[in-house]
Amino acid sequence: MVNHLHEMIEWYKDEYLEAPVGQDQLAQMETESREVKRMFKTIQEKRDSDEDITVNVLKRLLPHTDSEYHRENGYRISTWAAVRKDVRGWFEGAEWKQPEDWPATARLLFEAIEGLVNDDL
Repeated sequence: MVNHLHEMIEWYKDEYLEAPVGQDQLAQMETESREVKRMFKTIQEKRDSDEDITVNVLKRLLPHTDSEYHRENGYRISTWAAVRKDVRGWFEGAEWKQPEDWPATARLLFEAIEGLVNDDL
């Protein structure tokens, strides 16, 4: 098993990343990284000014799938997407969150990401 994983990693580094599709993916990742850093800084400034960061965190910082809904509604599309739906509707529909919970939840999400960025975790 470990040997197979090592082989796959070597293939990825030596073949995939050298192929045009791999180069395209690397370019997309670099573009996304710059975009996320800019958005993070903007949200950080809003948070530091005591502005509401809820919408910015949920729509622009979380990694969304490339769907028509996300594109049409201004969500940030990610090459490493994890969010497949509108996160508010998803969590409220599952009764995990109430509408009034989102500002505090967004701040907690931002603080967790900030900890990763600052390597404080």
